[in-house]
Amino acid sequence: MHSLFITVSLNIPYIKGSPEEGGTHGIIGRDIIRHFKPDAVLLNFARGELVDSVAMKEFLDNGGEGRYVSDFPDDELWNHPNAVILPHLGASTEEAEDSAVCTCTEDRNSGLD
Repeated sequence: MHSLFITVSLNIPYIKGSPEEGGTHGIIGRDIIRHFKPDAVLLNFARGELVDSVAMKEFLDNGGEGRYVSDFPDDELWNHPNAVILPHLGASTEEAEDSAVCTCTEDRNSGLD
């Protein structure tokens, strides 16, 4: 059996405001999601706000094999059987923790001066 996988990678910065206002909040909305194949899988590890949660839930509710995977908690999708919500660990690297300790120490020391 031959399978065809089509992968699209988008790097979209989060800009506050709707697309109509020049922002990217909800930029992956109904107008894009309606073109997904029924078995499409959207991986969102950028920002949760980029995806319109209501539109994604509607897509997942349509009975297809589609999936949504993200590391941002979302009330609309949290318990959906076709959504996988992972812990957001972006700031849990050794480097990030070291940097946080340094920043806290510097802030504390500046308050003592």
